Amino acid sequence: MKKTAHEFKGGWGKIIIEAPTQKAAKKALQSFKLKILYLTVHKQAFDVMVTGEKTNEFRKYTKWIISRLIDKKTLKPKEYDVVKIVNGYGNSRPYFIAEFKGFFYAELFSVIHYSNGLQVKQEPGDFVIKLGKITERKH
Repeated sequence: MKKTAHEFKGGWGKIIIEAPTQKAAKKALQSFKLKILYLTVHKQAFDVMVTGEKTNEFRKYTKWIISRLIDKKTLKPKEYDVVKIVNGYGNSRPYFIAEFKGFFYAELFSVIHYSNGLQVKQEPGDFVIKLGKITERKH
């Protein structure tokens, strides 16, 4: 089977992997042990994130998100290279990968309005996950 060069870029640099398919190349990329934070969002949020308009993802203080962002043994923030944002659930869902720029806790209440009508309510104590440059997208 013929191998093709597949290029991946991100905050972790640029990697070229030769593989027969894009899927095989992505699987090989995982062997580099990139630390990926996986998040699922609904379509309205995804649409303004993939354009770069919405550069933060807001999450309520829950056990699930704490388990993704805080190391339970050391109580220190977990380190990630990239964030994979997926629109919904299922096999053929669109996604994008962006650089992970850390997170912080919201200190104030605010409502953020986006061009597609999305409104996000941010409350004190919510997690604010900062996204960097988008390095890959699939629609």
